[in-house]
Amino acid sequence: MNQDRTKRKLTAILSSDVVGYSRLMEADESWTIQSLEENKGVIVELVKEYKGRVVDAPGDNLLAEFSSVINAVECAVKIQKEMNNKNSRLMEDHRMHFRIGVNLGDVVEEDGSIYGNGVNIAARLESLALPGGICISGTAYEQVITKLNLEYEYLGEQNVKNIATPVRTYRVLMGTETVGKAIGEKRSLGRMSRRTPVVDFIIWIATAVILTAIMVGVAIWNLKPPDSRPVASFYYELPEGQQFSKLEEFALAVSPDGSKFVICTNEGLYLRSLDELEARLISGSDADVDSPFFSPDGKWVGYHSRADKKLKKISTGGGIPVALCDTGMIRGASWDEDNMIVYSDHGEGVKMVSATGGTPQSLVEGFTYYPQLLPDGKSLMFADYLTTGHPEIVVQSLESGRRMVSFEGFNARYLRNGYIVYKFRDNLYAAPFDLDTFEVTGERVPIAYEVSIGYAISESGTLVYAQGTSRRVGFRRTLVWVDRDGKEETLSIQPDEYWSPRISPEGTKVALALPAGGNQDIWIWDLVRKTSTRLTFHDANDAYPLWTPDGKRIVFHSTRGGETGGLYWRAADGTGEAIQISSSPGIPLSWSQDGRDLILETITDRRGSIAAQSMEGDFARKQLLYEEFSQANPQVSPDGRWIAYHSNESGQAEVYVRSFPNVDIEKFKVSTNGGQQPRWSPDGRELYYRTEDMRMMAVVVEAEPNFNFRLPKELFKDDYYFSGPGHPWDISPDGKRFLMMKEIAADESEAETPHRIIVVLNWDQGLKK
Repeated sequence: MNQDRTKRKLTAILSSDVVGYSRLMEADESWTIQSLEENKGVIVELVKEYKGRVVDAPGDNLLAEFSSVINAVECAVKIQKEMNNKNSRLMEDHRMHFRIGVNLGDVVEEDGSIYGNGVNIAARLESLALPGGICISGTAYEQVITKLNLEYEYLGEQNVKNIATPVRTYRVLMGTETVGKAIGEKRSLGRMSRRTPVVDFIIWIATAVILTAIMVGVAIWNLKPPDSRPVASFYYELPEGQQFSKLEEFALAVSPDGSKFVICTNEGLYLRSLDELEARLISGSDADVDSPFFSPDGKWVGYHSRADKKLKKISTGGGIPVALCDTGMIRGASWDEDNMIVYSDHGEGVKMVSATGGTPQSLVEGFTYYPQLLPDGKSLMFADYLTTGHPEIVVQSLESGRRMVSFEGFNARYLRNGYIVYKFRDNLYAAPFDLDTFEVTGERVPIAYEVSIGYAISESGTLVYAQGTSRRVGFRRTLVWVDRDGKEETLSIQPDEYWSPRISPEGTKVALALPAGGNQDIWIWDLVRKTSTRLTFHDANDAYPLWTPDGKRIVFHSTRGGETGGLYWRAADGTGEAIQISSSPGIPLSWSQDGRDLILETITDRRGSIAAQSMEGDFARKQLLYEEFSQANPQVSPDGRWIAYHSNESGQAEVYVRSFPNVDIEKFKVSTNGGQQPRWSPDGRELYYRTEDMRMMAVVVEAEPNFNFRLPKELFKDDYYFSGPGHPWDISPDGKRFLMMKEIAADESEAETPHRIIVVLNWDQGLKK
């Protein structure tokens, strides 16, 4: 026992790691390793300078101990200042940000290593720190509060993994000149083993006083001149058992005055006011919802009901929702001061409807996301995914139809302070934006990292987001075989962000697109050997693979050689180089029966159209279908006499069949209540398609002597991945199984971060610094 006691000691522990290390390794492994070694060298020297000792440094982590808490905190501050100075000289993509946690605690020392809760708490504090930031425990704070020229922000008692009692936590606010001050600190009443009426009354009074103070504080905050408000932030944890609805990008909204925000959860819409301690359920709101947005006066919340396929609004006080119009899948919406709502109806473009309800008006067609009507009332900003294969922020004139591509990114919001805020990959940026030229006029500034499921921002300076990378919060997909009765068999392929799986003609391989190194590439999964092989390695986006009829090559769209890109093909065994077969963009989806023509989905005047490209001679391309509405997902029948596709000419997506190659002879509408993504059975006797409520439908057809078809029949229904462009499912060559993509939930360790919402007040004041 005496020997065990001599191993224990009280020490100051510093724990650090790199923000988004896995993402950096995936994007540029060699640079990440080199930069990490350089930065670790700096940190090790600083630890020595402040009389500390590096205990361990595996991967991107570093653990050090100090005999003095003051030295540990001073060292942490110096590390972050050194890293920030270095990062300021680098492009954003080559900046490495660290998080640091410092704790004073009891540890066990053995063979030079230290163990115990003291170390565990330091590691958990590190995970609570913002990129480039420092969090310290209450025990460390007590030692430095009056001794260092720093200011601290009290984050409350944090429940951390594998630690039984909450940890009192503070954030170090670097660069301040205030000694011994903690913003927002409140001492807990603590746990009591016995409650009496007197104690209950005291707690009730204390709670009332706290709430009153918060409300008064918010009122005083709003009365301050904007330039005098400091940047402040706090966390809000979703209660146990509650989670974001579908873990999607479209899960948060903040009121225009920044005083409250809404969360889409598995239980419905929750409203959190800044002058209240907890969020409350908006009674009457649907459970299966997404894309929330506030009315200009903050009294209503609009949202998309997935179950009803309707755009709705509901009072923030609760009540009966008001249906505004029928919709497909919504991908972002906003409510302007003229009481009009603009929204992206997935695959149908941007539409506008009155906030009192009515018939929607089409503004822009195509695959669009996150629309916003700009202050001039004549221009629309949104994200376009289809034209180049990667998301771009574009602005289009509603009068002339002229479109300008501003830059790569998505989920953009223009604010009246002259800045545009947008996401690029998993980070959030702000940049000055000129409304006259629709161009960024200055350097973009990162304002948040690892923004996982979207964000919401107000004109008044409130920013709300959930932290974590999209790869860690449920956007991964796995491949499954599904028979006609809906019975599943999961493939052994590692879940990831797959797109457009296509089965080889002999049925032994699957080509698919997968993000790698910051862009998409084509990979091949061997169904027999259960191995994957990377086919393309270019730094452009390579996507939408399609096997040639003989299975020897794969055709794909690529952005190499220009913004809109073109078509390439490469030998499926990886030999030789990729060869360009067209300088024009398009999504390859089908072949003529003789294999001489490649059938494409293209964009013409920002509408979906269908073209055929010869695979002989000069690869000439001709238009097959180009009308005043969009057509997509063309598929030629096995006998080569018919072409199936879906079109929105009736007001919603429906499946049609036309004669081929002369498409003007005969035309039939096959679906009865909406349909998309048609595919022929290998024998040509059935036509399959999907509906927006995730049903797989089958239509028996007779192609000879004339085209006849029966009523559609449902085969199965499940939440398989639906989104386009491209074709998100395929059918086996024997026609017995469907290859579907299924989104999977993150595992328990990965799902921790998205339960936390970060609220930043007056975020724009940081731009001035």
